[in-house]
Amino acid sequence: MPAAYQPFLESEPCHLLLAEPPPNPWDLHLRMLGIPVRITPWFWLGSAVLGWSFADSWGKASQGALSVGTALLIWIGVVLVSIIVHEFGHALAFRFYGIHAHVVLYHFGGIAVPDGSLDFSRRMRLGSVQQIVVSFAGPAASLVLGFVFTAIVYFGGYFVPNPLPFIHPLDFLWDGMRAPSVALQALLYAILFVNIWWALMNLLPVYPLDGGQISRAMFTIGNPREGIRYSLILSIAVSAAVAVWALSKQDTFLALMFGMLGYSSFQILQAYMGRGGGFGGGS
Repeated sequence: MPAAYQPFLESEPCHLLLAEPPPNPWDLHLRMLGIPVRITPWFWLGSAVLGWSFADSWGKASQGALSVGTALLIWIGVVLVSIIVHEFGHALAFRFYGIHAHVVLYHFGGIAVPDGSLDFSRRMRLGSVQQIVVSFAGPAASLVLGFVFTAIVYFGGYFVPNPLPFIHPLDFLWDGMRAPSVALQALLYAILFVNIWWALMNLLPVYPLDGGQISRAMFTIGNPREGIRYSLILSIAVSAAVAVWALSKQDTFLALMFGMLGYSSFQILQAYMGRGGGFGGGS
């Protein structure tokens, strides 16, 4: 079902907002593994917007076997669990370094936030290697979830849609039986693409994605004086390359998003150069 791939090439939801959104009386509060989780009302709306083409595609392709509403609920459920897993990767890495954190899910993603001024100041004192570990922990958690699910389905005898269709050696995953219902097929596609495709996109060295934070820390290790500037230049270059690639694929949304991220990196670089260095931000 090639059309089902397109929705997953249209956006990357995590870490597009670095500031914690203010509390809302309609927030949903949970606690998991000792970590507080706050889900804003905008998360549900944002997930629905991101998942609409996915739901519409499956509704049309299934010829009535799966309604658009049901497909949209499947999408929202997968995004909810997947982003919580991703942010718990960050939060548990913070905990490993003695920093307590809480998780907030907002309109197009989530964020792990250190608790209180003491934990925030500890976070600011994390070394570059520790910052890399914290930043990588989120995408790693997503990839583990995606790969474990892939292994379970594949070795269970069912086919797995190639989550990276441009890497043809992975086409062997298509071998096997089809899932017994259209709803399960849609669930399979959503889990794999949200946890593998989006996680890999999030590792691109682009601010403010996790990959951008990792890039900044790595450049800083190699060159403390110029590391931030080099990471911003790389962020601009990669953003431009992805935007051009997206346009070649007629993916306007992805091109626009990375164009905006690249322009944002350019503005940060200009501000950094104007201040003569010493400018940086959290992950």
